[in-house]
Amino acid sequence: MAPRPLRLFFGSCRVCGRLLLWALWLLLAGTLIFQIRILRDGGLRVPRPVLQMLDRRLAGEGLTLAVGDVWLDPRGRVLVRDARLGLVGQTDAFASAETLSLQLRRRELLQRRIIPTALEISGLRLALPAPLSPSGVAEALLTGGEFRLARAHDAESWALTQASARVLGVPTSFTGAPPAVAPGSAQTPPAAEIVRAALVRAAGIYHSLAALPLDSIRALRVDLGTESLTVAAELPSLIAPAHPALPQALIGTTLEQVHLAFTLPLADGHEAAESAEIRLQAERFAAPDALALVGSQLSLRARAVGPAVYAAELAVARLEKTDRALPPVPLIATVRYSRDPAAPRVEAEVSTRLADAPWSVELEGDPAARSGTVGANGAITPALLDIARPFIPAKARTRFTIGDPIDLAATATLGPGGHPDRATLRFTTGRASAHDVAWDRANADIVYDAVSRRVIADPARMILADCGASGTYEMDVDTLAYRFLLAGSLRPMLIEGWFTEWWDHLWENFTFGARAPEAEIDIHGVWGQPDRSDVFIGVHSGPMSLRALPVDSLDTRIRTHDHRVEVHGFRAVADGHSATGTFTRVYNPVIDSWARMAFDIRSDLPVASIPLVFPVEGPALVEPLALTAPPDIHLVGELFGPGQPEKNNRQDYVLDVVATAPLRYRGFPLDHLALRVERRDRELLLEDIRAGFAGGLATGRATLSGPEEDRLIALDVRLADSGLDLAITRWREFQASRPAPPAAEPPAAKLHAETEKNRPLGGTLALSLEATGPLDDPLGLSGHGEGEVVGADLARIRLLGGFSSLLSEIGIGLGTVRLTDARAGFDLDRNRLAFGSLRLTGPSALVEAKGDYLLDAGTLAFNARVHPFEQRSGLLSSTAGFVLSPLTNVLEVELTGTLEEPGWTFTYGPTRLFRRMIGGDRARSAPTPVAPTPGP
Repeated sequence: MAPRPLRLFFGSCRVCGRLLLWALWLLLAGTLIFQIRILRDGGLRVPRPVLQMLDRRLAGEGLTLAVGDVWLDPRGRVLVRDARLGLVGQTDAFASAETLSLQLRRRELLQRRIIPTALEISGLRLALPAPLSPSGVAEALLTGGEFRLARAHDAESWALTQASARVLGVPTSFTGAPPAVAPGSAQTPPAAEIVRAALVRAAGIYHSLAALPLDSIRALRVDLGTESLTVAAELPSLIAPAHPALPQALIGTTLEQVHLAFTLPLADGHEAAESAEIRLQAERFAAPDALALVGSQLSLRARAVGPAVYAAELAVARLEKTDRALPPVPLIATVRYSRDPAAPRVEAEVSTRLADAPWSVELEGDPAARSGTVGANGAITPALLDIARPFIPAKARTRFTIGDPIDLAATATLGPGGHPDRATLRFTTGRASAHDVAWDRANADIVYDAVSRRVIADPARMILADCGASGTYEMDVDTLAYRFLLAGSLRPMLIEGWFTEWWDHLWENFTFGARAPEAEIDIHGVWGQPDRSDVFIGVHSGPMSLRALPVDSLDTRIRTHDHRVEVHGFRAVADGHSATGTFTRVYNPVIDSWARMAFDIRSDLPVASIPLVFPVEGPALVEPLALTAPPDIHLVGELFGPGQPEKNNRQDYVLDVVATAPLRYRGFPLDHLALRVERRDRELLLEDIRAGFAGGLATGRATLSGPEEDRLIALDVRLADSGLDLAITRWREFQASRPAPPAAEPPAAKLHAETEKNRPLGGTLALSLEATGPLDDPLGLSGHGEGEVVGADLARIRLLGGFSSLLSEIGIGLGTVRLTDARAGFDLDRNRLAFGSLRLTGPSALVEAKGDYLLDAGTLAFNARVHPFEQRSGLLSSTAGFVLSPLTNVLEVELTGTLEEPGWTFTYGPTRLFRRMIGGDRARSAPTPVAPTPGP
């Protein structure tokens, strides 16, 4: 038997064992009862102290949580009913759910680790609290949400296995995965800040979505990413609403079969902002009537590419006008917009293809101020011009044609308000035609400057056929005053289509040769006011024709303004001769005819060139002249035409003519001629006449009057120092050039006359004449004059017949009278010269005569009284004169025949008396001509 202490120990152990056994049974029974209750209730209700501890933790994050019940079932699932999550200080919850089920891993729970693997939310509702709502009251964003999320054992993120809700009342499905929430760290902001930021973004989303026609959206699809949210919708149609970011002209645009997608960032920071994006695709669209555009396959992508920086890309496969028959075109546009309040900027680039040519437009500037730069590049092709031609005004449709593309490059700098400060345009063309002016190549750089308000094209170049010119163009945009400078080789009529009739009138008398002339053109005026146009033209030409006159070269400067053409100076050269001067032509546009021509011309061109240059007045000037060498001419005056009815056909001019070579004036031969012709309407004055005739000089003046077809002349001329023989020869030539006169009767018999055919007369002739008569008939003049012959062998009269010859042979010339000088006054009656007083004198004789000379027949009919020995001095002559004086004082002579063959017949004289004295009177028989006695 064991000792007592030992028995006490073992007894105590038995009691303890029983107590432990009963305790275990009690624990097992309690556990069984707890499990039975959990099974009966469906789980274990989380004690209120635990929920209060959770509330305190959330409150520390700035959130409030209100729940109905929280259960934990035996499978590790936490079930929350009627959960509402809000922000501290706000009464409205931003999120609520009817039930929320969270599946936990039981093993990790035993290790006091909470690792959820699944989450189910039913009856989810998300709303904007009143302070964040645009309307000022709480607005529901999402209702009826049913979400199931799952996470793999080793995954950090969640995946949506099933999700649906109504977003702004639109049925919506969700895919993807919600963003992962990293465990708390020093850098992690409080939950309330995260929620507030999310609500602010949600407010922006709500504002954007609320502007859409949500009633036309059948369903939404939301793709949740770890960093972004994508909302997509399919719409049968969409009408662009009024929106500040949308141009007014696009409001009301209708789109069909639309796919719309928004991608929004879920995190803060620049990187998150750059992921914001909107995408829109439409099969068809139609812009409002103001634009009248329709198209298909529209694609729009707009996104944020940085802090307050947005970019958009637009592509249209087919764009066309509904109100015009234009072919469809593609369109690609990119836009970049910076919303920086200090310096907002927009950059845009649009490219398309018009007909068969690419076009692009670039823009950069401040959209708020509507300032910046705009640039465009493209080409106008023949196909594009044909398309645009129906939209060009009818009068201009055929005025412009092209054979090659026109390349264009334009830039513009826009000031505030969209007003251009400076614009430039560069174009290059190939074969083209404008206003009936065709060219092979042309290019120009055009600049508009808003400060000076001027448009300047410099340089501008053009190639037309064999011509090439360059110049500048300048215009004031306010007054429309312009100036156009052009220089180069240019045929004026190649550009006549750019001008009105005055250009044709200006050049109608110029025919340029094989080589185009060098020209400078300066045109200035005011558009719309042709009367204010002023044109300066300089022409330097090689061989060409001035009217019908061929010239070797022509240099001229021309001005046309106010319906007048002014040739400020010209020089035409032909065969070594030239013409220079000025010319003015005034045109009357009312009756479409010239009114006045004024001219100042100097020329040594052949006289035949005058009617070629002046076909109206020229023939009348040169018809009387037949020159052997070009004269020097100075013509100053003016003519009047139909455009000035009160002076029509009036001519006022002064013509100075100097001809140094022999010539004929109206058939009359002259050695040289200098005269001034002054015309006053129908009266023509010939002043300062200085004409060489037969070695002498004729001076005087003449007046022409009467109608052109019956002109009369009144002349007053004086001839001095003319050779008598040459004067007679010239007169014979003049008579020979005229129509032959009727045959004259043979002259009467010549008694006791001595003639020497072709005998030179010698001496000089002086003559003065005042006469009037028809201009075209020199033998029709009437008037009076005086003449004198000095030192000539005018005639030899044999007073004693054969005895006179005998006396002459022995050296005594008492029987022959020599006449060397003559002086006469005469009257001219058409073809008859009537000499009322004719004195013929010689060394020893005096003949006083009167009679007629017929100019056309050249015949003489004179009666003369002969006074032999009247002029002789000396003893013998005095004695002979004393003895014979009673006889010679009664000598009478009849002078007949012609100047070339004159006949002297004594009607009563010494020969007949002497024959009677010696008994040899044979008066009844015809006198026998006596051989002529040689002169001294």
